[in-house]
Amino acid sequence: EDSSKKRTSTSTEESSSKKKKTSDKKGDSAILKKLVKVLKDDSINQELSFPTQSLEDSYTHLYKEIVKAETQNDSACQRVLFCYFQFGKKIYERLDYYKNKKKYHDCMAQSKVDKEIKEQLPKG
Repeated sequence: EDSSKKRTSTSTEESSSKKKKTSDKKGDSAILKKLVKVLKDDSINQELSFPTQSLEDSYTHLYKEIVKAETQNDSACQRVLFCYFQFGKKIYERLDYYKNKKKYHDCMAQSKVDKEIKEQLPKG
């Protein structure tokens, strides 16, 4: 009798865990349906141009697009750094001009440079 009771309780546990899995799958199914709907939306696909090639070629195309975008990003970052460096260099040269050629004290030279920068930069 004991073994039959254990089997009954085990089968009940199994059936309840199956119910849980089924309910999770229903929730997953709704999420997947939403995802498929979003991916089928033409407005998203219009932003990206996918060539009508074989699957293997489209991976190659996408990889090349990624590499191209990363290269452009690297170039932009290098350009920004170069511009900041040149900006700092120009400030240093102007400070040097006021200190050594005009013989201003440090605070006065800095004030002059700050005023020049403020006058030349856009307001905002």
